[in-house]
Amino acid sequence: TADKNRFYAHWMALEQIDTNHINGDILIVGTEDLNTAIVANRHSPDRQLIVIDEFENRTIEITKENCQGEVTRQQIEIKSPNKEQLQHTINSSNCTLLQGSVSQEIEKLQNKIALATIDVVDYDELTKVLQHIYSLLSEGGIIILHDYNHNWDSVRLATDHFEANIPENFIWIPDMYGSAVMIKNKNR
Repeated sequence: TADKNRFYAHWMALEQIDTNHINGDILIVGTEDLNTAIVANRHSPDRQLIVIDEFENRTIEITKENCQGEVTRQQIEIKSPNKEQLQHTINSSNCTLLQGSVSQEIEKLQNKIALATIDVVDYDELTKVLQHIYSLLSEGGIIILHDYNHNWDSVRLATDHFEANIPENFIWIPDMYGSAVMIKNKNR
């Protein structure tokens, strides 16, 4: 993987949930490459790995504002991994691939989550994902949110609105596209 900081952030989060015996599944929501799923599956083969994605390349339209206050609409291509390739690469009975709208598929989840890595850029979809994942996140569980400090104002806005309503805070990590990480408080 080209982004070593992102790779090691995921690796260390996997180490932390295992070391601290955090109960729950590993969830990957939206992904542009296979590496995160492969690493999670190989690192923690006894945990259920759930990957939610449309598994189809698609074009989305976003609103961007530059430093001069000029607002423009842009079309961005979202690349998605091939579902069959992912199934073949992981080849595990502990892996569930859910294909479809992320905001609809996320609602099907009911099990506890130990680690969730999220790569969703639409404001409404990300808001639904964060709310549902947080309700399932185990105490001490981790959310890694991709693209917080990148070109996606919608990611920062959805995350900031979500963070204002929970007791935890996100911290930024210096990966290529500026991820943010949150650990759910433990009730003592």
